[in-house]
Amino acid sequence: MKPFLSIVIPVCDEGKDLSLTLVDIDRRLKTVDYSCEVVVVDGDPSDAKTKMMEKFKKFFPYLRAEGIPVGGKKGSVVKSGMLSARGNYRLFIDVKMQVPLGWFAEAIPLFKDGAEVVLNPRNRFWCFSEEAAERVFRAVSVKGEGIGFEAAVLARLMNLKVAALSIPDAISECPRPKFSARLSVAKDIVAVKLNILLHRYTW
Repeated sequence: MKPFLSIVIPVCDEGKDLSLTLVDIDRRLKTVDYSCEVVVVDGDPSDAKTKMMEKFKKFFPYLRAEGIPVGGKKGSVVKSGMLSARGNYRLFIDVKMQVPLGWFAEAIPLFKDGAEVVLNPRNRFWCFSEEAAERVFRAVSVKGEGIGFEAAVLARLMNLKVAALSIPDAISECPRPKFSARLSVAKDIVAVKLNILLHRYTW
């Protein structure tokens, strides 16, 4: 059966946090009344992580895993996961981020009102309808942590209907990004702006 929501989890060098995240996801999925799949995309696959995923899949039938050796490049990992996901709606999250299923519940009315993309970049919430995800993520080009920024820019360049999700800071569940991640985002933002300036985007 086609899942209502796909949760895409890119894994680069955060494998040690994955098992805790999957346990947390399972706990949260028991509280929702819609179907889900969890797509774990590993950009740095190893035998240990493969064995761990096989164990989890025995207990979590909604779990799907794929490995694409890209040297820890988050952008490529997210792109692969969002395009291989099968859900009506597709949400990508960080491994260390508690799954914002409550936030997704707030996004559902926005989608019903016609939104194709629902965003809250500050809290790293990026959710796309199936059609929007296919269009946007086939066009993304950055390889690093700025994938969310580029996806949001492309959605607007494509004239998709984008809605902002309001998330009070008091309930934000996002850990602060590392300096290396913030630097990667900054570099990708520059690359995206150059792409726009030089008319490099085609779709």
